[in-house]
Amino acid sequence: MIKEFEKTTFNKKISIILCDLTKLSDVRNAIQEIQNKHEFLDGLFINAGLGYAFKRVETEDGMDPHFQVNYLSH
Repeated sequence: MIKEFEKTTFNKKISIILCDLTKLSDVRNAIQEIQNKHEFLDGLFINAGLGYAFKRVETEDGMDPHFQVNYLSH
């Protein structure tokens, strides 16, 4: 995927950082990785969202997954 972005944008400084937004520890690790790798960001693409759930579940952090992914993790 990075190679495709590099070709279309002519930018060799693209990075992808994967993060499970249902885990606040992953979010903290992703933030730390971004801060360690980059002085500044020209752009940030975040794609996340949870739809309707029939059954109440909690994340490993003890929160409603919709609230955590759609609000806290952004």
